[in-house]
Amino acid sequence: MNIQRFQAATLREALAKARRTFGEGTLILSNRTTPGGVEVVATAEDALASLEADHPPEDKKARRPAQRPTSER
Repeated sequence: MNIQRFQAATLREALAKARRTFGEGTLILSNRTTPGGVEVVATAEDALASLEADHPPEDKKARRPAQRPTSER
């Protein structure tokens, strides 16, 4: 997966840099304010699709926590 960090004075500029690199399928992973402006961490949307193909989601039933039996008083 190709993840890159973009820094700029404004969020608009940082997003523009990310889109120039990854195109319209840019996926923003995080953003934050820095002393110099804004930092955006991004990747290509298709990189996430390939990650999901490698690791399919678990069955929802398997992820449910076990329920405790209710005790009668």
